[in-house]
Amino acid sequence: MNRTRGVSPPIPTIVIVMLGIALVFPPFHLEARAGDVFALRGATVCPASGPAIPDATVVVRDGVIASIGPSATIVTPYDAIEIDAKGLFVYPGFIDARSKVGMPAAAPPAGGFGRGGGGAPVADAGNARDPDAGSFDPSDTVPAATPDDVRRGLQPQRLAAEDLTLDDGAAKPYRDQGITKALTAPDSGLLMGQSALVSLSGRAKRDVLVRNRVALHAAIRTAGFAYPESLMGAIAYLRQTFLDGKRYSLLWQAYEREPMGRRRPPSDEALAALKSALEGTMPVVFEESSKNGIERALKLAAEFGLRPIVEGAGESFKIASTLRDKDVPVIVSLNFGEEPKAKEKEAAAARGEGRSGGRPPGGPGGGGGPGRFRGRRGGRGETQGDAKAETDAPASTETKPQADAKPSAAVEAKPQTDAKTDSAAKAETDAKTDKPKDDAPKSDAKPDAAAGDEKGNIDKKPDAAAKKADDLPDDEDPPAVLAEKHRRWEETVAGPATLAKAGVRLAFETADLKSPADFTKNVALAIEKGLPREAALRALTIEPARILGVDRSMGSIEPGKVADLVAMTAELGDSKAQVRWVFVDGIRFEMKVPEKPASTPGGKSDDAPANAAGTWDATTTMAGGQTISSVMELKQSGAVVTGTVKSQMGEITITSGSVSGKSVSLTASASIEGNAFELTFNGTIDGESMSGTVTSPMGESTFTAARRATPKERLDAHDDSGDDEGGDGR
Repeated sequence: MNRTRGVSPPIPTIVIVMLGIALVFPPFHLEARAGDVFALRGATVCPASGPAIPDATVVVRDGVIASIGPSATIVTPYDAIEIDAKGLFVYPGFIDARSKVGMPAAAPPAGGFGRGGGGAPVADAGNARDPDAGSFDPSDTVPAATPDDVRRGLQPQRLAAEDLTLDDGAAKPYRDQGITKALTAPDSGLLMGQSALVSLSGRAKRDVLVRNRVALHAAIRTAGFAYPESLMGAIAYLRQTFLDGKRYSLLWQAYEREPMGRRRPPSDEALAALKSALEGTMPVVFEESSKNGIERALKLAAEFGLRPIVEGAGESFKIASTLRDKDVPVIVSLNFGEEPKAKEKEAAAARGEGRSGGRPPGGPGGGGGPGRFRGRRGGRGETQGDAKAETDAPASTETKPQADAKPSAAVEAKPQTDAKTDSAAKAETDAKTDKPKDDAPKSDAKPDAAAGDEKGNIDKKPDAAAKKADDLPDDEDPPAVLAEKHRRWEETVAGPATLAKAGVRLAFETADLKSPADFTKNVALAIEKGLPREAALRALTIEPARILGVDRSMGSIEPGKVADLVAMTAELGDSKAQVRWVFVDGIRFEMKVPEKPASTPGGKSDDAPANAAGTWDATTTMAGGQTISSVMELKQSGAVVTGTVKSQMGEITITSGSVSGKSVSLTASASIEGNAFELTFNGTIDGESMSGTVTSPMGESTFTAARRATPKERLDAHDDSGDDEGGDGR
């Protein structure tokens, strides 16, 4: 009997490799089953609901906290895994009050709605205005009478839980920062949808979804070159939608109370989704950062009886008393931005001495060299005054033949009687009006400081303020502008402290952060700028739990609550603090902590942490000889390293990194065909070079890297090569 066998489609090679490697290379963290029993002994436990308990023990059983107290009073259960936590600080698991974790990275919808305000117009927006411009989709338009199924940027019925894709690879970068729960929500439109609270245990969807339909998320913003194009239009659009929602609820209430003799209202899931928000049983999270934007949101909420929560809230500290009096919680973005600082001060000083392009002071170009008065606009080594002198110089009214005589000679040969007096008067006038003068007659007397120098360069020298601005590099602001930017940055970073002092309910978010690795670092920065450590802890734990309505089961270390814990090597806010253990729903995860460098008999470390910061050009050599080029952008704070790795395969974020002596270890999360995996770089830094190995699911490879010179180093090298005596810098 002949049997026909079907041919199965080939399995992608990458899947086979990853499945095989997964059996050989287990994850770097240790993970225990949810039903295990643990006893953390000897730690300083900070429960968030009360004072810290030194030398305490926490017992975890079946995913919940079984007991907590001084170690002398807590007996370790016979079946528990005992963990020596001496020297560690144990906190409740951190709650990310607004996150993007688990949400698909989709392109902005037609019209340009996007996080942070109106985005750039997209191609379809133009087609919506002009049906003859190409493909035309009627659903992209908003006619005067809006049908129920055409609502640009309004999708209150969208559920984050339905879009959720949260595997262990996506959860790990957040969990490594001590975050155990996160509120995730859609991220575009005016009414973006409803959020979900998720656990970062890395388990299946049914296990990580803590609570669905937590809050409705909204933003008052424009849509680029499509309706609504103005804030007035956006507010009117939202008001009309909420009015439609109230009317829809009233129609259905009347119909359900007495359906006889009434026409059944149409079914509209978008308007039906507004019911809980309009009744005040579901909070509405308004994504607003400016003071005016927050005030607009509060007025809209008051008009329709909504329970507002302000998210982003960069300038919320400016109306802290209003937020406190109205009992409006605030979810503060930890994306403070880079601190505005003066760049390349030494390079600016060098340019002030005229060492630009390698020419010595007083070289060709007039003044003190081409770079002497280099402004932010020029960028070509010439002063704005020089350029203006060419156009402002008065044209000669005398048509004198210029046979073989040079123009300058002809001018000098001309009798200087009354003309000389006129020229002197004009030079004085030009000096008063800050106009440079190139063609003023020469005199035997040395010109004064306002008129020029001994070499005939009579450009007016700028005053001190102008010189400071002109000496700056092209990419740097004048001192006054820089000072104002720094003042505003200081206000923003101190904002959480201002809110806490005013008594505003406060929580933190990661939604705007470039990398989750910045989370605890920026919390430490807020503490440094005045936020009390206890207030910071509450903003990470019990306060977001209360704001989101889950404080009965999480947010503090108390018997019966979910076993979400984070153990750190130092106090919260300490720049040296690192996460050592994380428990999510009672599941234990152990993090790598770099070993301390060996000490000499004198008590000093053999090697201080090497400098890993900078831009590195790296080359990875695979086992078969194939090479891959990449660029590593690294930042360093103490022994902690963060950054990104860019190659032709895309950009990946370093989720954890450290330096110990000359050794550097970096872990980055990547994804191929939807499969998440890790890359681990282990290398040695030797001055401006780095080399080592890269471990990935495909095996182990080698890499080398060279650090790029900084702008100052490049400038110094350029100056050194062009400062030879008698040289012209070429």
